[in-house]
Amino acid sequence: MTAKQEKPVRMSPPPAKKTSRVPGMGLGLLIGVLFGLLVGTIVLLTFQLQRQDVVEELKDAVATSTEVAAPVVPEPIPITPRPAVFTEDRENIEIPEITASVPADKATDISERTDIVLTFSTDMDEDTFDTNSVTVVNKDDGKDLTDKFSLSYKQQDLTLSFKRSGDTFERGITIEVLVTTDVQSQEGVPLTKEHSFNFEVR
Repeated sequence: MTAKQEKPVRMSPPPAKKTSRVPGMGLGLLIGVLFGLLVGTIVLLTFQLQRQDVVEELKDAVATSTEVAAPVVPEPIPITPRPAVFTEDRENIEIPEITASVPADKATDISERTDIVLTFSTDMDEDTFDTNSVTVVNKDDGKDLTDKFSLSYKQQDLTLSFKRSGDTFERGITIEVLVTTDVQSQEGVPLTKEHSFNFEVR
């Protein structure tokens, strides 16, 4: 009797073990990477900004140190003219004044053909007498009559006479004579103030 051959038993490999994956692990890793990149970017930008601020400060410092200050121009000081001061050698020089006039100040009933005479206290420089320094005016209407007169000077007397024989003052008007400080003595000393007087023509 023959022995019964047993069929070999086929053994199947054990089933592969399934690895368990934690849900959401890949997403967390991605977030971590992105966060790291964001932090790095912020740090880099901050460094660049600080560097730029330092450069600007250095530029300002260099510009300030090389800037040339504008020169300070002093304001002009007004100079007040000082009155003439005579030295000891000129102590005895007389200041000119008008001591008398014909007609007299505020005289009335004066002839329409009258001459006007001014007497000075010292010898005068006749070149300083002209139609600007000595004027004759109709005080009633303000009309300047100076051009009607010729001026002559002799022995401290200045005489104003009508140029033409037919010229006269109008009757009933008031005449004003004005002498300015432009007139001077022979020593070059001017009148200290203007002198004026008036008279009425009959």
